[in-house]
Amino acid sequence: MKARRLRIPVSYPYRNVFDVVSGRDQMLAGEDHGHYLGVGLSALANISLALKTCGLPTPESILDLPCGHGRVSRALKAAFPESALYVSDIDQDCVEFCADAFGAHGLSSHAEFSSLAFGRQFDLIWVGSLVTHLPAGAIAAFFEFVLRHLTERGVAVVSLHGPYVAGRIVTSLLQGGEAYGVDNAAGWRMAESYFQTGFGYADYPGADLDVQHYGVSLASPRWTLKVVRRCSGAIVSYQEHAWDRHHDVVAFTRSRPPSGRPGE
Repeated sequence: MKARRLRIPVSYPYRNVFDVVSGRDQMLAGEDHGHYLGVGLSALANISLALKTCGLPTPESILDLPCGHGRVSRALKAAFPESALYVSDIDQDCVEFCADAFGAHGLSSHAEFSSLAFGRQFDLIWVGSLVTHLPAGAIAAFFEFVLRHLTERGVAVVSLHGPYVAGRIVTSLLQGGEAYGVDNAAGWRMAESYFQTGFGYADYPGADLDVQHYGVSLASPRWTLKVVRRCSGAIVSYQEHAWDRHHDVVAFTRSRPPSGRPGE
């Protein structure tokens, strides 16, 4: 598919932002260039809050995982042009596009977080719209992976589906709508589990479950903070529906050195 060019408004705060979008980037819906750019700026706002709280104004190294085709990576590159930007995704086309477009370092990824190792650590790890698709065990394994890959001063900023999304799903089901792409019966079970335990999950219909579980998750703030602490993370901040006025965002650091060598 043919690449497209973003229409950058005069009000956009970074004049050096890269304006080419991959033809395979499904995040640019139609001609809504303003929303596409705004999602990146919303991520930066949450990242800036976490960095300020940690006293880390300019990270030397940044990891965007999963990077997709760069909706947030382009904002990170514009805001931190001197930082070393690393991008990773299970879709190699995404990694290659972001590496070429933003001068980033591409890292191949896979879904087995307990064995995934990049061999280095990062001052900032941004995770947008990944935990929102994982079951509880995979989330815990992913948090441990993130903590292994943070420098001693580093911070992770991660998006989740919290109370706002849970309310949207229940409202949609009550009105005869869908539950973020999962079967309605599974959506009701997910919502019931969320309100009873603080966490709910449902697979997408037709997902290749022989490879991994992949669907929709709901996580309450209390559940999320408990899991982060259990994985030896220290909470920096928690903001409800803070990314694009949709996802919750949790920021955390290492509370003690992880076991194993750095980045393993």
